[in-house]
Amino acid sequence: MIDIKNIFREDFSQVIGIYFDGEKIFLAREEEIVSAHFEVEEENFAEQLAEKVLVMCNQSGWESSKVALCLREGESMAVTADFENLPIDKRASAVKSWATAQVGENALYTFAEVDGEFWAETISQFAAEKFLSAFGKNSMTLCAMTSLASRLSKSADKAKFISKVAAEKIFPNLLRQKTWNVPKIILTTLGIIFAILSVTFGAIFYRHLEVDGELENLQKTLAAQEEIAFQKKSFESATAESKRLNKLLAAQYDNRKFNAMIQLGRIADEKVSLSKINFTKDTVEVEGLAENSTEVKKYLGRFKNAISKEAKLEKITTEDDKVSFKIRLDLKDKQ
Repeated sequence: MIDIKNIFREDFSQVIGIYFDGEKIFLAREEEIVSAHFEVEEENFAEQLAEKVLVMCNQSGWESSKVALCLREGESMAVTADFENLPIDKRASAVKSWATAQVGENALYTFAEVDGEFWAETISQFAAEKFLSAFGKNSMTLCAMTSLASRLSKSADKAKFISKVAAEKIFPNLLRQKTWNVPKIILTTLGIIFAILSVTFGAIFYRHLEVDGELENLQKTLAAQEEIAFQKKSFESATAESKRLNKLLAAQYDNRKFNAMIQLGRIADEKVSLSKINFTKDTVEVEGLAENSTEVKKYLGRFKNAISKEAKLEKITTEDDKVSFKIRLDLKDKQ
């Protein structure tokens, strides 16, 4: 049976698992394992790790766009607790409450059964961002992260395990919230809307043909001019309604808006979160939140390249360590 949720998640089938045991880095891709000695400065651990992984992947001829990291013990907070005595549908909320109490509102958390014990794990968003940013700078997406795999005995097994966690989209994964394929969701939604509009237009057109055929038959079979005039009036009324509905559908299906939605999906990334997309007859307005003003400028650049160089940054403010912004594009006189 097909899991509908997985259709809209990123494909992590070729994800590379990573584990550093203090002396060597182990990389796993399915059943393949490579390793290399690695000396690191703890201050810049995340950056140096990402750079070393990229070098190892290039040397092995591996595609390195998606990776998963098994953290060392102590890099996240993990405890074995009595959560397993709770009903299954209550565990997630209980773990979330525990994680929030440990590291604050922006806690990332996960849980899993390891060697017969129920473990909960949490890490702050700030700590996780060090790894996300480091791998991102090296053109890699970090799609899974946990320290619970470190309880396995062999380093190679730890790398293989975290690779499997990402590939099969299972717990434990501190980054499980980041696996949605937003462009695919947007395009699928647009496809459904377009299909509905197409079916509606087809029904209107079919009814138009039916009315046309009915009038033709009546003209052949009815001798009375009065009846023919009456049917002609009915036909004209139906035709006018058909044209009105066709015009309405045409107004809804605006190629510029449809293409703009597709492009918004293509330029999306995890550093910019859109909160509002508003289309009017004369404007396109996009509002959202970003980590900083630099990310807003990058997003505006992608917006101009993908949709229109006429786009302008109308508003930018700082709220709760986030930068909110509004981008506006005037469509008037550009149709």
